[in-house]
Amino acid sequence: MATKISLELTDDLYQQVRDFARLHEQPIEVAISTILEERLLADTVEDETIDWSEPDPDVEREMEAFITLHPSLKEQYMGQHVAIYHGQLIDHDQDFAALYRRIDKAYPEEFVWMATVEDEPLPTFRHLSPRFVRGS
Repeated sequence: MATKISLELTDDLYQQVRDFARLHEQPIEVAISTILEERLLADTVEDETIDWSEPDPDVEREMEAFITLHPSLKEQYMGQHVAIYHGQLIDHDQDFAALYRRIDKAYPEEFVWMATVEDEPLPTFRHLSPRFVRGS
């Protein structure tokens, strides 16, 4: 059994759904159902099935490559989004969504490091801890 609904999508979201539908050779209605089913299924996966204790070698490799390539990336692609795969720059774009669509299409089951080229390769996070002073 199926229930028909009507919904409004932003132009950007509609473009992404349309691209997904074309990629999977599906009507848009089927593509939307597929996306929702996959997302809801992913949300039901138990956290215990993923071993977070060990670093992922693919992520580590691409992160190290990005850090190594950063000085040359900074000269050519400052402010742009880049994609690193197997230690090499494979694509770049001002528009992250456009880059993501191309990478997802070309490397659907692979890990690709995508990042914005900024002054530093990895952001520095500062965590300020509150302190309590007695008798103030």
